[in-house]
Amino acid sequence: MTSDRPDPYEGIPDYGTPPGTPAPPVPDRPEPTPPKTDTWEEVRSPKVLLTFDGRILEVFADNLRYDTGGGWCDSVRFHIGRLTLKEEQDRKGRRRVYMQSGRINIAFRFEPHEWTTVGPFLSRVVAAQNRWRQA
Repeated sequence: MTSDRPDPYEGIPDYGTPPGTPAPPVPDRPEPTPPKTDTWEEVRSPKVLLTFDGRILEVFADNLRYDTGGGWCDSVRFHIGRLTLKEEQDRKGRRRVYMQSGRINIAFRFEPHEWTTVGPFLSRVVAAQNRWRQA
């Protein structure tokens, strides 16, 4: 089929690769993220719901407030590659968990009976972080 319109690309050199040519491999470059797990986990406590899919830790709680310039929200997502987790225990056995990524800083306190499920869950998140950092 011919057209009376001029070719808008006529005279412009094509420096691209031909269609269907695969991109060249990038040497010594690790995968950007680990493979996602087929499992999805969640842990509930009276104050917070934590979910983890192998890469993203998602935190749901009422009235989360974090340093992003204002406002309240109901959930925060953390990629394991950017997340810093810190845990402290007080003399009564309660645990305070600090989660930080960029400008987002949140903390939760868990009672000893809640820690029996939250502790192992966060251990799996830390293990995934270690695998991601070693990749």
